[in-house]
Amino acid sequence: MKFVDRNQELEIIRNALGNSNCFVVLTGRRRIGKTRLVREALKGIDYIELFIPRKRLTLAMESIRESIEVQTGYSPSFKNFKEVIEYLFRTEKKPVFIDEISNLTYVEDGAFSDLQAIIDKEKDNLKIRIVVDGSYVGVMKKIFMDNKEPLFGRATNLIDLQPLQVKDSILMSMETGFNFNDSLEAYSLLGGVPRYLELLSQYKNIKDLQTKIFSPGSIFLLEGENILIQEFGPAWTTYFSILEVTARGKLGPSAIANQLGMPIQMIPKYLETLEELHVVRRKRPVLGNKRHVYYQIWDKFFQLWFDVCYPRLEQYRDGTITVPQERIYSAIGKGMERVIEEIFSPSDVLPFKPDNFGSWWDRSGHEIDIAVYSKKAKALIAGEVKWSKKPVSLEVVEQLLKNVELIDWYNDSRKEYIFIVSKSGFSARAKQLMKLKNILGIGLSELEGIILQNNVPDWTCRY
Repeated sequence: MKFVDRNQELEIIRNALGNSNCFVVLTGRRRIGKTRLVREALKGIDYIELFIPRKRLTLAMESIRESIEVQTGYSPSFKNFKEVIEYLFRTEKKPVFIDEISNLTYVEDGAFSDLQAIIDKEKDNLKIRIVVDGSYVGVMKKIFMDNKEPLFGRATNLIDLQPLQVKDSILMSMETGFNFNDSLEAYSLLGGVPRYLELLSQYKNIKDLQTKIFSPGSIFLLEGENILIQEFGPAWTTYFSILEVTARGKLGPSAIANQLGMPIQMIPKYLETLEELHVVRRKRPVLGNKRHVYYQIWDKFFQLWFDVCYPRLEQYRDGTITVPQERIYSAIGKGMERVIEEIFSPSDVLPFKPDNFGSWWDRSGHEIDIAVYSKKAKALIAGEVKWSKKPVSLEVVEQLLKNVELIDWYNDSRKEYIFIVSKSGFSARAKQLMKLKNILGIGLSELEGIILQNNVPDWTCRY
């Protein structure tokens, strides 16, 4: 499939390789496209690529020897990783790409210290150009960002590879045959993970994906386990339990502890680790009480997997039950709130430059899906996302207007921009009130224009 986006990362890697010495480090979850990115950056360059297998030392060294021999026509035998590095930079003298370098943690004690010693000793005598990646974010952070580790401070460039943005993800999905609506809904479930988007070619449309996504034999069925168990180590069952309850709703630390029957004092350390790994994020209400905190699973696929798949994983694995379609459709609706937030977060589609972007809620249960403000402009944007098979009703519009009035901020002087996103349009009575109150209605065709043609919404200020 065509390589998309990543221009900034490509430029960083290529510029680094133009120097006499470089050590480029890429982190990012599995399936995010690290290996593909490095290979794209190294096109046209004579380099050596090594994959570090998670094997015993002798088997790992033999695998590396065979790989070098295939690429160069010859390779000596190696007893340890130090001999590999010394041979590559003294004899081959080419840039080296080491795929899954974090696996060295399990292959050989002292390998990172040996690499650090060679870099420090020979950087003025040899042209040492290294690009490495690793899929276990926690391990990679410890290797390269912990000041107690030997490779701390040795990286010349650190790249934390994130999922593709909305537009690139949708274009990639449409390349597999999905239409715009199906691509948008697939993104709300899977996020911008390139490998997942490539796999859409196996499905006819979004309904086919919904039906088969967690069926026996599907790559998605065990994906949460395959990616996260090794990330969390022996404590993975506790982390999985926290993520399962977090996926259900907007819960703070106390509510999470109560649902799990755990002491509240134990929860913060787990949540802190999950935040550091970019698995969850902490949310506070925009223009609300900052003490009102809840946690949200950050990765769209993990949100889906822990909400729908993990609670009944064994039954889905055995094929004794199928995923209820209403659960998947509900997950699409939840995901679309975040998708709209991403679509509107660039300031060039807004009527003002925002100070903050997120959601608003209070302890009484009132909520607004999207809330954006600017102190300089004294302006507020508030919006709801209704992704269902029914048109938005008059009651939805009335409730949004009531909730906006509850936001205590420049009450008599602020500008207000209100919108509602609806997949299925608006009832006649809803349209009447929206026209009267200058509320912007955004449907599927408008979203397509905003995302694919960079159209700016027709914002109308209410006051």
